[in-house]
Amino acid sequence: MDDQEQDGSKSGFRAVGEKAAQVLRESVTALLSVAIAAVALWMLVDTYLTGRGPSPVNEAYARQKDLLLYALALLGTVTGYYLGRVPAELHAQNAEREAKQAQEEQARTKRRVRTAVRQIKADATAGEKGIGVRHAGPGQPAESSVIGDLDRLLADLED
Repeated sequence: MDDQEQDGSKSGFRAVGEKAAQVLRESVTALLSVAIAAVALWMLVDTYLTGRGPSPVNEAYARQKDLLLYALALLGTVTGYYLGRVPAELHAQNAEREAKQAQEEQARTKRRVRTAVRQIKADATAGEKGIGVRHAGPGQPAESSVIGDLDRLLADLED
């Protein structure tokens, strides 16, 4: 197997590994979010039932209420992070995909321009068009400002 095939298989394994790691991260995050939501809901129901009774114990009810405030703050933080992170990651992936497409389009355009410039240069060199050719006089080679310009343009496109 040559180096390119090995690199291709390594990048394939790397992509599968990254995908599996991403799924694992998402699963753990979702599990934690569900667990925090379940605990917060249980605490909310328990606090409600304690306060609703015929003679609630004021001190126990106050403690439960305070704990519920912390649990709901934690639930809000986790939910806000999780729900805000997913759209942000999707936007980042879309931006990366669009940037890659723009780079590919730029490369295709450069190739097409290079091909066209080479064809124009070949036509001008062969004298088919006679564009920009200045005749220097008897016995001296003709100069072409167009060919020089095309050479400079090709050099710029190679960068």
